Amino acid sequence: MKSKKYVLFNPGPVHHFFFIPISLLWKILKKNEVILVIDKNYRENPYFLKIKELPGIKEVVFIDEKNSIKNYLKLKKTITKVLSEYSFSEVYTHNPSYVASYVIAFLSKKFQPDAKRIYFQVAREVTSYSSEAEAKLSILVRKFRYKSLPYAV
Repeated sequence: MKSKKYVLFNPGPVHHFFFIPISLLWKILKKNEVILVIDKNYRENPYFLKIKELPGIKEVVFIDEKNSIKNYLKLKKTITKVLSEYSFSEVYTHNPSYVASYVIAFLSKKFQPDAKRIYFQVAREVTSYSSEAEAKLSILVRKFRYKSLPYAV
């Protein structure tokens, strides 16, 4: 049996996570270990708190997705550390025009040139966030054959 590979996954803003990014994550988790690099706002999201406990989520790295020079320097240090700790087969980022995504794309090319980089764009109006998040979580629970996911406040 082939061993799992590491994938760096930066899904973008929390309000987009339960649309395109979660579908990608399901697919990736089937064959890979995932290191999530996400904004600190995810810490407060009760739906995401259930996701981060899934098998295959190796580590969650919280970052600030602010557009500033000071934050760029902090991001550069954090992402360089992540890239030095793991060997990634793929790097997913939601939109390289955002500072955090740009840093991930640029540094992954520099430090891990053999990793495949995949960029995706979430272009959808968010109108039913809560109900859609719940529906997709229930599918995810069935997919991984859990009776339930850890409760999040």
